Amino acid sequence: MWLWRDWLINAFNTNLPYDQFLRDQLAGDLIPNHTEAQLIATGFQRNNMNTHEGGTIPEENLTNYNVDRVKTFGESVLGLTLGCCQCHNHKFDPLTQKDYYQIYAYFNTLSDVGNDGDRGINSRPAYDAKTVLQTGEEPGLRAQIKALQEKLANPSNDEIERWANDQRLRLSARGKNLKLHPVELIKVSTPNTGAGFDLDPPRFVHISTPAALVRLRRLNAPAKTG
Repeated sequence: MWLWRDWLINAFNTNLPYDQFLRDQLAGDLIPNHTEAQLIATGFQRNNMNTHEGGTIPEENLTNYNVDRVKTFGESVLGLTLGCCQCHNHKFDPLTQKDYYQIYAYFNTLSDVGNDGDRGINSRPAYDAKTVLQTGEEPGLRAQIKALQEKLANPSNDEIERWANDQRLRLSARGKNLKLHPVELIKVSTPNTGAGFDLDPPRFVHISTPAALVRLRRLNAPAKTG
């Protein structure tokens, strides 16, 4: 979403007219000969939460996406609580349930996938683009990158030796201040009964009844297979 965020900041910085500001975010991909910036602007529609959780019903999730978009459109663009019309005609604004689902139908044409975005991969539809935000930092950053690349290509033997000596000192000092904290025995038990053991502080536990020993052996026994 950082690409859309950059587009938003750039729109404020360049004083983009408000009608174009709304149009590009709501339908930038539908504009003839649209620009890459207008495609990025439609990221406004991708701000809803998505999921790849097992058991998700894709059709239900797509419905949730569209409900979220209609609600957001009503509140942020129209200044109206469209969400009321999801169940009935609005009690206070001149909006009907039919109006709600006509707007819902518009957003229902998007090509989302109801269960997507696993392992940090962007949910579909995905689009590769460059940021439109111009900060003037690029020339300076490129100069820094070039200087660092030249430094890496021509390492200083003295600097390498200083670094190696520092690492040797760190390794030689490692573990010298190691201190083991004593453990205080408070309670020991098995599941269900929780009895059959006696504490002998500070280090020992005694099994006081044979039944406890049998239960403990069963807990430690390998599981049967086959």
